[in-house]
Amino acid sequence: MTIFYFVRHGQTWANQQGIKQGILDDEQTRLTEFGQQQTRQLRTHFQPAIDHIICSPLRRAQETARILNDHYQLPIQLDSRLTELGYGQWTGQATQMLMNQFPDDFDDYIQDVALTLTSKKLRVLHQQVQAFLIQMTQKFPNDNLLVVTHGWIIKMAALLVLQGERSTSLLDSANDSVTKIIVDADTLKTYLSYYNQCVSPDFR
Repeated sequence: MTIFYFVRHGQTWANQQGIKQGILDDEQTRLTEFGQQQTRQLRTHFQPAIDHIICSPLRRAQETARILNDHYQLPIQLDSRLTELGYGQWTGQATQMLMNQFPDDFDDYIQDVALTLTSKKLRVLHQQVQAFLIQMTQKFPNDNLLVVTHGWIIKMAALLVLQGERSTSLLDSANDSVTKIIVDADTLKTYLSYYNQCVSPDFR
């Protein structure tokens, strides 16, 4: 079995201000002091055995991975397939403003874009996350992987396990939350152990 611990990056300035980050990678997407504190708290309470750390190349994910890696002291491998969903012209804009201007494109409850796998953008993301899970399972059939990435990537991984098609069927994962997915290396069967778990002494 390959065990994937997906961690969403800590809070950024853009998160705090309600801005759509997507693939944005500038000063406003750096971790806030609170985001750094969140990640240190996660490091304290969440210390499973880890063999490899794999990370999105975006800086907010790398910042989070470096803080968590203070415990493990492992090489951090970057993988572009873990990069966040792009929002195109909406990148860097306020979510509330976009919801007011384009209400039919958003889900009111999760306050994010309502997409299904019929969307080309989401289908491509779904395929790259699936390819990542399969390749890593084949490469590390008996290892534990810490995967530091973004909300949409984690949601796609969970939907793959659940065979779901609507992005709105899952709430967004919180900053510094953990999602645990297990993949059988022989059959490639997938299991969702938990989704969007926040800091707790009971992590395992």
